Amino acid sequence: MKTLLLNKEDVGGLISMKEVIGTVEEAYKAFNSGQVIQPPYTCIHLPPPRGEIDFKLGYCEANEIISMKSSSGGFPNNPTEHGVPSGMGTILLFDARTCALICVMDGSLLTGLRTGAAGAVSVKALARTNAKTITSIGTGNQARMQIRAIREVMTIEAIHAWDHHPQTLARYKADIEREFGIPVVMARSKQDAVEQADILVTTTRGKGSLVEADWVRPGTHIVAIGTDTQGKQELEPEIFRNAKIVNDSIAQCVE
Repeated sequence: MKTLLLNKEDVGGLISMKEVIGTVEEAYKAFNSGQVIQPPYTCIHLPPPRGEIDFKLGYCEANEIISMKSSSGGFPNNPTEHGVPSGMGTILLFDARTCALICVMDGSLLTGLRTGAAGAVSVKALARTNAKTITSIGTGNQARMQIRAIREVMTIEAIHAWDHHPQTLARYKADIEREFGIPVVMARSKQDAVEQADILVTTTRGKGSLVEADWVRPGTHIVAIGTDTQGKQELEPEIFRNAKIVNDSIAQCVE
């Protein structure tokens, strides 16, 4: 038996965002119909200035595949001191019939695509059909991936964006307008950006100031990406009081 090895370029050449969105949608259906076994994930927080590494695994009955992923993030010194990205990922696939290792692949691109696709699935299912404007709080790689995915399920007329770092915000504006032709307004404040949102996307590290409830218009669809572990928070708790809350795993969210 041979084990397939795929680097980031291989993975990128084999899949499209549209395909990932469809696959993620089917995966949510499988998970919620009891066809998936997914133990709680494990997270190791390393001493500052290092970030964290997560380990996640699951078994899908439909295709008899066991997958295990490691995903790291928040290592700001990696590029300059070690010559590697600030966040990385690796995915292992096993044949569940034998537990033989069948594939080792780069997980950084696939993680970004999957997370972006999750946002798009939520927009497709839950956002108002007349939504036209997106606000992006945070303008890093995942913020770009959310736009890449959401534009597959709706027409985006404008993006209002805010980031702590003006240079990062300016690069985001240039990149989005060049790649997708969608106008990006660089907001003067987080509040200014949020108040314009039909769809609010937050992709921060979950450690800064919060999005306040008074800024959010009724009917706004919120895709909160950054709050993925205990201790992270992007939204003021008051926002949840009158919101319809939808998540992929209730058990994980209430831990």
